[in-house]
Amino acid sequence: SMGTLTNLYEENVDYYVQINFNGFETLIDAIGGITVEAEKSFRTSEGGYYISQGTNQLSGAVALSYVRERKSFADGDNARGRHQMQAIEAIIKKVSSGTTVLNNYSAILSSMEGMFATNMSSSEISALVRMQLTDMASWNIKSFAVTGTGSSQKTYSMPTKRSYVMIPDESQIDYARKLVDKVIDGGILSDGDLVMP
Repeated sequence: SMGTLTNLYEENVDYYVQINFNGFETLIDAIGGITVEAEKSFRTSEGGYYISQGTNQLSGAVALSYVRERKSFADGDNARGRHQMQAIEAIIKKVSSGTTVLNNYSAILSSMEGMFATNMSSSEISALVRMQLTDMASWNIKSFAVTGTGSSQKTYSMPTKRSYVMIPDESQIDYARKLVDKVIDGGILSDGDLVMP
């Protein structure tokens, strides 16, 4: 995935964090749940949890069901991607908004042993936590989803079976590269930047 994103956006991806379903639930519960804004009311396909339009407080199990949901939306996979970004943003907001969670980060990570993987060293994680505790800076989190045309093709990971793939829109990739370059160069993205001209 890191190599694919590096090739697509022409920027090195230095770090990753990968978390499994149990780890995601454990993390959400360990930080006291997350808050998300749902664009519509629906019942999740897995677990049958009711999500109401507007503000929702989610426990780990409900959050996992929320970020996996696609069947309730016309743009299925794209909606799932939006929900996953909402959850990431909610986690960062919760973790960075006070000292309680940050001061307990070691215990939280220990409780998730075997449920996540990262190429960040312990010292890099500690330095990030110390930086946040020192300045308590807010984070400016923005996302831009590249879309394209759906297709059914054989893939590298599934060479004998046709799978759903998206052929990306090259103009959107070019615009996404500009957004990434702006951030790499120290710029701050605004909501207006996320609207492709």
